[in-house]
Amino acid sequence: MSGFLYTLEENRIVVYYENITAPHAIAFMQERIKQFGKIYTQVDPITDYDSCNSLPVYYTVNDSLDLLSPFYDKVRVIKGLRAEFYRDVYDRDKWFLELLSERASKAHATEYIKEKYGFDRIVAFGDNINDLPLFKVSDHKLAVENAHDDVKSKADEIINSNTKDGVARWLKENYYQFV
Repeated sequence: MSGFLYTLEENRIVVYYENITAPHAIAFMQERIKQFGKIYTQVDPITDYDSCNSLPVYYTVNDSLDLLSPFYDKVRVIKGLRAEFYRDVYDRDKWFLELLSERASKAHATEYIKEKYGFDRIVAFGDNINDLPLFKVSDHKLAVENAHDDVKSKADEIINSNTKDGVARWLKENYYQFV
């Protein structure tokens, strides 16, 4: 399975990959490099990432249901590993398979941050199934207009789509209301 290994290096995310040839994966990578300055490094094999200076965070693959489903069936039973498998909201012919520690989640991170810094309220934004656990631990939940229907059904508010800068616009208009 050729995908992306996200690591944390010196407080920044660095992504490693082996051999990305699928047009949708190349477009995904190029968009993030161009728009967000993400760093992608090719290694062969994937285990040749800079393990001395990198902390692996998660591995993700985006492809067809037929290709990913058998792999998901094998990895979801591995002890200590959490496998999230869901349809891509933006390309309905593709699916995401994300592999990470069973202890790692947006919900756990949110609970940790809320407790460590004493925040009274958490405002969360979501677009896909993997955001539902985050919504469970958040006080105000917002889904972008083009989010998965299950995410929108759990949201307190539906905002503009992410392609129309929905999150940024909402923050600009509402930030002081929640501070």
